[in-house]
Amino acid sequence: MGKNLNAFAEDELCVTPLAYKGSRKYREAVKNLCQTSEALETMLSAEEKSLFERFCIARDEESRLYQIDVFTRGFRIGVLMLFEVFAGGKNDFMRSKEADE
Repeated sequence: MGKNLNAFAEDELCVTPLAYKGSRKYREAVKNLCQTSEALETMLSAEEKSLFERFCIARDEESRLYQIDVFTRGFRIGVLMLFEVFAGGKNDFMRSKEADE
């Protein structure tokens, strides 16, 4: 097996960057998220903080599951496009005369 295929089979592929800086918009969104979190921390009671934390966990899980579905569907579309390329050409890569028949 190839190097990447072995890594995939052994669950050693890392698709998330180890150090992600993101775009300017991404950094602004993270900054806004931190500022909002700090503001809420001072405004909410212990019970409200607990409820909000449960909400955030549920929202993150929904988002994670949605992103898995989007990735899976996109990957499948890519594979279908790849199949179409190879299925559409009759021996396009053959040099022999029989390839033209």
